[in-house]
Amino acid sequence: MASSMMHLAIAGRLLDGIARPDLLRLGCVLVDAAGRAGHFHAKAPDGRRYYDLERFRRAYGGRMRSDDFCLGCYLHLAQDMVYRKFVYDDRGWSPSSPEQVERLYNDYRLLNPILLRRHGLKPLTLPGDLAGHPLLAANAPAFLEDMAKQFAPYDGGEPFFLTESLAEEYIDRAAEVCLRELDALRGCGAHVNPLDYTYAPAFQIRELTPPEVPLLRDFLYEAIFQREGEPPLPREVVNRPELRVYIEDFGKKRGDLCLCAESNGEVAGAVWVRIIPGYGHLDDDTPEFAISILKPWRGRGFGTRLMQEMLKALRARGWKRASLAVQKDNCALRMYRKVGFQTVGENDEEYIMAIEL
Repeated sequence: MASSMMHLAIAGRLLDGIARPDLLRLGCVLVDAAGRAGHFHAKAPDGRRYYDLERFRRAYGGRMRSDDFCLGCYLHLAQDMVYRKFVYDDRGWSPSSPEQVERLYNDYRLLNPILLRRHGLKPLTLPGDLAGHPLLAANAPAFLEDMAKQFAPYDGGEPFFLTESLAEEYIDRAAEVCLRELDALRGCGAHVNPLDYTYAPAFQIRELTPPEVPLLRDFLYEAIFQREGEPPLPREVVNRPELRVYIEDFGKKRGDLCLCAESNGEVAGAVWVRIIPGYGHLDDDTPEFAISILKPWRGRGFGTRLMQEMLKALRARGWKRASLAVQKDNCALRMYRKVGFQTVGENDEEYIMAIEL
């Protein structure tokens, strides 16, 4: 996911003792021409993602000793491994919408002239002896032709997320990990553990579709605040009238709207609003929030993004206020305050909160 120029800048720091620097540079870049198929993605037991460097070594370990293109492909994976951890977990960036991704790509374009000057980068060409290589994607020539355009001047405004200093910090980190990997491949030291670089999978926010409405039953159950150490409630609790009102005939009432976070084809979380006599009801012109993130995806910013996107959607639809109820010892209270909700009432157990739109 790092830009081609960043990969090329890192490759320039890895050339000591390399017989064919041109092939190593190409390997560090051309994995992206193969798309997801060339990246050896894997899923950890907790649902987080990582790059399976060990699987690559099992497949090509012997070849890497004499094939610098193959070695470069391996180091590309190590660089992406560091990048995902750096931008997702350490810096909190999220590709939750096409607009977010496009703004990051614009940052890449802004950085390209800086990186090529600072690191002395040059366009790459394919040598004839690389033809037929098992790791060379068929569209590699077109990929390099497109990459050559990145050496042209570009003025697209100010950086959105990836500044010059952040890019250099990432390049330093990735180069350090790659040098450790090169030492390990030469028999000096241990390989980096990819599970130390797991990252939260990318997600997008979209409207829940009508066939997916039955999922709200599970999300409603997960939205019920259950204190740690207490016996879990039976799933049938969602059939109680005071809870069933949050999902019954969803999509058929005025004000019904649900957004979900989809990660790698799975619906990981949902936020929905209804005008109902719920726990946070204020009046018949104020939609009430409910939100739920499934356990494997909690703690990764999905909830905050869902809340923010729902608030935008409500404003666009002309609503003036929204409400919710939250138990006083629920850690979600911090998130609600963060996105702008304020306490407007309370009882022994809960705060009633509202936000002006």
